[in-house]
Amino acid sequence: MNILNIRKLAIYYLLLSSLLFVTFLTDCYGAGLCTGREATLDCLKKHSFELYSENYELFWKILNDAARKANTCKSKQDTAAFLNLIQITRDGEVAEYFSENLENLCVSNVKCFLEALVLLEPFDQDRIIYELQNPYFRKTSEITEAFSNYKDNGKYKRIIDLYMQRAEPAEK
Repeated sequence: MNILNIRKLAIYYLLLSSLLFVTFLTDCYGAGLCTGREATLDCLKKHSFELYSENYELFWKILNDAARKANTCKSKQDTAAFLNLIQITRDGEVAEYFSENLENLCVSNVKCFLEALVLLEPFDQDRIIYELQNPYFRKTSEITEAFSNYKDNGKYKRIIDLYMQRAEPAEK
């Protein structure tokens, strides 16, 4: 084999490996991300930015499905999974969507909300409580009233005490 054939073969392998690498990236990101059996809330959490920018419709489908499951409260694990979205970077419409669902769930189904919230890590619980202390869609008094019925329940004491000590006294 002469040097010219070896160079051609090396270029061929280099191009083939580059093509395979690009194919791999396309499957991991973009249109192929979080599709089929991978269209889960966990996948959305891991790839929220990429999914939002590359497949906006799928991002909202997964998010809406998770919110629906959280609000039906058939499973406190599903509700906790939705609450765990506190961990992803949220801005604009995603932040509004999360806040609205969080506040509505807290007021409309407080027992389910609290049962799911105790499943989260304390740091994430604190972040949820912080958001509830500064509501956009509900009045502070609505959230305070919802929590007040559970303030004597030891299971939720830390959470409710944290909310009560930092909640804005002014009506929103």
